[in-house]
Amino acid sequence: MVTPVLLGQSPQARAATGYDKSAFHVDWKARQARCPAGRISSNWNPVRRHGQDAIVVTFTKSTCSPCPHRAACTTARQGRRLTSTAVEL
Repeated sequence: MVTPVLLGQSPQARAATGYDKSAFHVDWKARQARCPAGRISSNWNPVRRHGQDAIVVTFTKSTCSPCPHRAACTTARQGRRLTSTAVEL
């Protein structure tokens, strides 16, 4: 998740197609996120962006790139991360 990004601002959310942040299950205790295809994130990085605390969750390239649902998650060429402020999650 990349911050600060408001819910509903991704291309998928605006077009009402694909998956937005709300489609990802975040396990705060385990510090992991599960994508809509059931894959588990590989990295959890607390950051400070634009004066706000945020979490950047990354999925491995080998997990995300070949996924048949990838186009529904991101429009980025190498997008494998989900960034959000704690408030959004």
